[in-house]
Amino acid sequence: MISYIKKNKEFILMCLICLIPRIILAFFALPFRTRADEMGSLAGAAYVAGLDWSDITSNMSYYGFGATVIFAPLFHFFKNPLVIYKIMIAIWGMLQASIGCIAWRLGKTYFKIQNKRILLLLSLVASYSVVTKNTAVFNETPMVLVAWLIVWILMYLNKNHENKKKRCLATIGLSFLMAYSLTLHTRAIIFFAAVILVGAAYMLVTKKSLFSIPTL
Repeated sequence: MISYIKKNKEFILMCLICLIPRIILAFFALPFRTRADEMGSLAGAAYVAGLDWSDITSNMSYYGFGATVIFAPLFHFFKNPLVIYKIMIAIWGMLQASIGCIAWRLGKTYFKIQNKRILLLLSLVASYSVVTKNTAVFNETPMVLVAWLIVWILMYLNKNHENKKKRCLATIGLSFLMAYSLTLHTRAIIFFAAVILVGAAYMLVTKKSLFSIPTL
């Protein structure tokens, strides 16, 4: 364990810097920063938990439930709404912190950055450059994570363009991820447009397909 910590101290430090401040902020979070957005986002979780928020949400726009539905058990385990909300904010903070881990992986594996101090700095910048603050339950938070995962898969596809099996599995994973993103927010449709453009540009430059569709 000690040898692992010494070997990966920069990565561990990055994870702690990404996570701890967000967990601390979660303790001071109060509902709601944007009532319509957050109530609309959490309505799906409340419904699954057996609660009826229709009087409040009937006049609100559609908000995806693909991520917030995981909060449904909280309504059964806790009765204090502030505790429930703070736990939600903490979980959202973990999602934001995980972006730093993805950025580290991308930098080390695909951009061949060997200097761990540079990786530390870039990963912190990536984690804290998200479009949403860690003080509200926005659906955009998991959407940002999905965007990073899509970039990761695209880079994986490019690296393994000669390995049909890996490309096939990655293409399937990408398809499921993009389909899931539509349950987060209708804005996720932009992911489809972006991936199509990347695929078209790749084919134009390399004369090969970036994706591999499985066949029977």
